[in-house]
Amino acid sequence: YGDHRDLHSFPTRRSSDLRATNQRLETIPGSAPYELEFMENGSLLVADFEKGTLTLTAPGKHQDRSVVADHLDGPVGLALDGQSHAFVSEYNSGTILRISLADGSRTTVIDGLDRPEGIAVDDNGVVIVAETGTRRVLAIDPVTGERRMIAEDLPMGLAGGDDLPAPFLLTGVAIGENGAIYVSADVDNAVYRLSPAP
Repeated sequence: YGDHRDLHSFPTRRSSDLRATNQRLETIPGSAPYELEFMENGSLLVADFEKGTLTLTAPGKHQDRSVVADHLDGPVGLALDGQSHAFVSEYNSGTILRISLADGSRTTVIDGLDRPEGIAVDDNGVVIVAETGTRRVLAIDPVTGERRMIAEDLPMGLAGGDDLPAPFLLTGVAIGENGAIYVSADVDNAVYRLSPAP
């Protein structure tokens, strides 16, 4: 976000906040940080798979942090819904949650998914999810929970080894120009460009 870049690595149990100069600013300890989002005010939102938490750091002071939500069941995917809420994918429970960043209250957008990982929100507010257990990418209406399949049979869902979190490498989802959907596939180490959701 802005001149910041973020890196996260569960093998090292660290998240790092970098500037465009690629100089390390800070390292944020964590158990298995899978996804990060920068807020407009410079704070950082972190989904931690092993701790089962969504944590918000203070702007410019990442040692000052507060847990927004805990007891999450394997949070891996994270996407902002404006600046007041976030969508989180729970890998273990197969649930997509919408969580208030103010008080941690949560609502279930959809459940019954098979190992959802990366998520993104398009310009229409539709939640795009990589459902790695079925190797599909879904478009989900966050109000009704209605789902539509965008793509299937994608090479994603690589399992972790001993002593590693089950989702191993996050299958990421991003929205590009004109609504194009990009998915990082961990099985064949490729990035796929998909047509916008209808």
